[in-house]
Amino acid sequence: MKKYFIMAFTLCMIFILTFTLVSCDPNTENTAESTALSDEEKDLIPTSDKLEMTLGEYKNITAQYDKFEVSDLEVENAMMEYYMQNREIKSSPNSVVKNGDTVNINYSGSVDGVKFQGGTAEGQDLEIGSDSFIPGFEPQIIGMKVGDTKNINVTFPPDYHSEELAGKAAVFEIKLNYIASDNPQPDKLTDKLVKELDQSFKTVKELEKYIRDDLQAKANESNERNRQYALWTAVLDNAQVKSIPADEVEFYKNFYKYSDEQNAKNNNVEVEEFVLNQYGQDMAAYNKAINEYAHNAVKENSVAAEIAKQEDITIDDKEYHEFIKNQVASTGLSQNEVEERYGKVIKALLLNTKVIEFINENGK
Repeated sequence: MKKYFIMAFTLCMIFILTFTLVSCDPNTENTAESTALSDEEKDLIPTSDKLEMTLGEYKNITAQYDKFEVSDLEVENAMMEYYMQNREIKSSPNSVVKNGDTVNINYSGSVDGVKFQGGTAEGQDLEIGSDSFIPGFEPQIIGMKVGDTKNINVTFPPDYHSEELAGKAAVFEIKLNYIASDNPQPDKLTDKLVKELDQSFKTVKELEKYIRDDLQAKANESNERNRQYALWTAVLDNAQVKSIPADEVEFYKNFYKYSDEQNAKNNNVEVEEFVLNQYGQDMAAYNKAINEYAHNAVKENSVAAEIAKQEDITIDDKEYHEFIKNQVASTGLSQNEVEERYGKVIKALLLNTKVIEFINENGK
């Protein structure tokens, strides 16, 4: 079964339109590297100068999907996690940090008296002796007491990932908030421990009900998303699409690629570097993915448009213009510019959303 993306596509379009609309023009000539279809891409829908498609069943479909069930063990683990995150930390003022202790600290680092990016944090948990910080940092915390502040001197390794800090001497101001090791996790929650959290819960059973209801609500949301995806996947699988318009595929390929090109420009990096960092792909793999994504988007748009036609589903002008208005406010473009460049994408986005709602309401 092919993978379909219309719900992810809908969110993707919102993200793209919100953050990259200013200069992402899908009608501009595509400058990204292109490749011929590989063996893996030969199962994509053929393109031509027109759409050839026949809808299959799209109403009263039974969704086939795995449902999330909340287990007692999940509830038990979540209750303990809630307790550990919300309990009051009690450390004796006479407690002294030892090697192997887990401590909670605030720190602020500087080089030559100037603070640097990523060198400041509050409420940071750190296991002394884990060597998770730069050499010399953790040993100097040993011997501190709760509430103590101290300046420690360290030197960044020569091969440190930040060239600006590599080999530089730094000073960190440390405050010890508490020693987490003085507050081990209890073997079992009791009414007394639960009461100490806050005034919301008086018994373990009350906390259990709160946690179970929360987990069940999240499971229901996940199940509904899976149901929607399963219904739409079935609708797309039932449709017989012999060919899709080549110009539409190129439109969406350009739309995606120029969005990434603009993001690369905004980050002062080449497109190849941005793609590698963002997606973990080289340009050849990236272009294959974009090509597949564009094919699937056009198929999904086509199926949604045909269902809308048969079921008389239309876009409300007020909703369309409100969306345009929001894009104008967030991008600084004029209304005419937004409509001229992206009116087609926005209309497809809104129509797809309504069709998905229709499919959900008429599915099982």
